[in-house]
Amino acid sequence: MDEEPVSDKQDLADLILCRNKWTEERSKKTFDGASKFSGDLLDKSIQITNELLSDIDEVTIDDICFVAVGSVGRDEALPASDLDLIPVCTSDEVLDRYRPHDGFVRKSLGDKLEIKISAGSNLTKAISLDSLLDPDTIGGSKDNSRALTRRILVLTEGKRAGGQLPLRDIRAKLLDAYAGSERTRPPKTPTSKAGRIERGAVQR
Repeated sequence: MDEEPVSDKQDLADLILCRNKWTEERSKKTFDGASKFSGDLLDKSIQITNELLSDIDEVTIDDICFVAVGSVGRDEALPASDLDLIPVCTSDEVLDRYRPHDGFVRKSLGDKLEIKISAGSNLTKAISLDSLLDPDTIGGSKDNSRALTRRILVLTEGKRAGGQLPLRDIRAKLLDAYAGSERTRPPKTPTSKAGRIERGAVQR
């Protein structure tokens, strides 16, 4: 078999290098565009959501944070993306007052943004800080994969998309709850009576 000419090999290498450079530039352009789109969408969502909340007498914007997760929370949203929202209220009482208005807020926000908003079921269901921080939901009897996933989303990829309750405060309290939960600490190694006697002898 004839060996491929050096010039052909060089042309192929140049072509691959050019292709890789084009792919990197296109990927960066797409990422930058998605990041800007996500940021603009969040700004509009905050403005619209707070206007909607101002018309609801039962809830104030200081008592709720709309946490955007998914592609918007990761700054990866494109025009065809959905906006996944988890409303987090300061207490069960506030949640009870907000819940009847949840469908209206989501629909109105979706209409104004011309984008699909999560329905508010499963992972994006409105929740209270009381429930989010409940020790029984952090490794306890009420914990499950859905509760765990929701906590991870709020901690790692959430962005505030409405309300004035600071997301950083929610995260700080959630981390404190993890730190204070006996169920998330490493189990203590049981010590037998013989082991205690042996350790005491060594110490003497």
